[in-house]
Amino acid sequence: MKKDEFLPLIDAAIKYFDPKCPDKESIRRFLELSNETAKIELDRLNKSISDTITRIKDLKYENKQLAGSIAFNAHEILELEKDNLEKQIRIKDLKDHYETRKKYLDEIGLELDTHRRAEVYKELAEKRLIKTMSMKISNDNQYNLQVRKSSDLLANVEKAEDDVEKALIRMHKLNEEVKKRREYIKSMQFRLGIENREQEKLSTHNQKLNQDLDMKNIPTPPPPTPPLPAIPPFKRPLTAISRGKSTGRLK
Repeated sequence: MKKDEFLPLIDAAIKYFDPKCPDKESIRRFLELSNETAKIELDRLNKSISDTITRIKDLKYENKQLAGSIAFNAHEILELEKDNLEKQIRIKDLKDHYETRKKYLDEIGLELDTHRRAEVYKELAEKRLIKTMSMKISNDNQYNLQVRKSSDLLANVEKAEDDVEKALIRMHKLNEEVKKRREYIKSMQFRLGIENREQEKLSTHNQKLNQDLDMKNIPTPPPPTPPLPAIPPFKRPLTAISRGKSTGRLK
């Protein structure tokens, strides 16, 4: 392949990277190269172009992935904002429900105050009786009706006082029962402490007995063996020949 055949490719490659200002100096230097060097440079340039195109494709793919991720994150943000709004609405409902229940419990607490209710009933009955006695009633039936209502109120007051007294008696009995149970628990704890101390003493005594028994079971070493008596050296009895040799008489 001749240099003239490389020129359009080089020009296209240079314009691909910088179409506004192509590098003519690079084209001139390329034309001055030998065929082998020009081919090597062209291969390197083609590889660079191929790598760049591949990189551009990868960047486009990454851009697409990032766009998808951004869209997914935006969708998640919308869902979270929606969930947050629902939670805020739920919190407001719970607060309103809490306030309603608190108000209701306060009203129940006032109603359950038996002693105070008895005093209120008593005050109302006394006021009603005073008002009834001070009024000039022309109608006996109306007077009797007022007296009956006052009597009913007094009966309610007495019943409420009886309920309070019964509750106090029941509370006193419960306190007595609690005291008895506490005393019983204290006595059981005291007995348990005594039993634990007795158990510790018994355990210590058993350990001592076991130690004494172990000391008794240790075998005593046997007495040392007395040394054997020394054996006197053996002396052969003298015969007639040996006696003669010893005296020098035997020739």
